[in-house]
This record gives sequence, structure tokens and C-alpha cells, in this order.
Amino acid sequence: MFEQLLRSWDGEHAVIRHDASSGAWIFVCVHSTVLGPAGGGTRMRVYPTPADGLADASQTQFAAGESRDRATEPAHPASAGASATAAGHEVER
Repeated sequence: MFEQLLRSWDGEHAVIRHDASSGAWIFVCVHSTVLGPAGGGTRMRVYPTPADGLADASQTQFAAGESRDRATEPAHPASAGASATAAGHEVER
């Protein structure tokens, strides 16, 4: 399910976890640590499939976009990552 997405991604690390009680999949994608520890954004959505959540965190350039944003910030250069939580159902806010 995830293998093809990960093979085509140019990032450094991807961590995938599943929470059985909620049905949520959690994806943390670290695009680069060249400039130091990675930081970035988080998205929580209901995706059509768990693979869509992984694609959102990695393939749609969420993590890579964070790298570009952070690398061009001269006062605080840092490396970047991103995470996406693929909720199994809508979550009340």
C-alpha cells in the first residue's frame, strides 16, 4: 500500500503508525535534516484511504515545502518535516 509512495519520495525518514482504537493512521515525514532538527506542520483530515494521508504528508510537497520555507528564513534556518493524521472518521472540534 505505501511502498510505491515511499520509493518515489526524496525525503529522509517516514514513520507510519496505526491506532486501532480510533482507526487513525499517523504519518510523520522528515524531508531533510541538513540544517538541523526538523520541524514543520501537522494536518488532521479524513482521507479516502490511508495512502492518501501518506501522499499528503510526503508526495504533495508538504514536507518539502516546509524545507524550502525554513531554509530561506535567514534568522532561523532549520530543516523540515510534516505530519498527517488520517482520521478514520470526522472528529468533533
